[in-house]
Amino acid sequence: MSKVKELINYFEGYGSPYDGLIIALAEMQIPQKVTGAKTKVKALDVEAQEVRTFQCSPCPACEKWITKIYNFCPHCGQRVEVQHD
Repeated sequence: MSKVKELINYFEGYGSPYDGLIIALAEMQIPQKVTGAKTKVKALDVEAQEVRTFQCSPCPACEKWITKIYNFCPHCGQRVEVQHD
């Protein structure tokens, strides 16, 4: 059993007012697969100072667009599994 699942099992029914928060934060560490519509977005690459095209998909938790360069959603913190084409 993974450490994250052990933590979730430990806090389920623990009785602390923070149980729900701790479990929600721990569940965000379990990677979810990115599914759904993919789209291409043009954006400025600040480091290279040029416009690049990024392939984006919606986050499985908050549905905001993320690129495949992340292994987490920068908007909500959900860990994601991204298929690299």
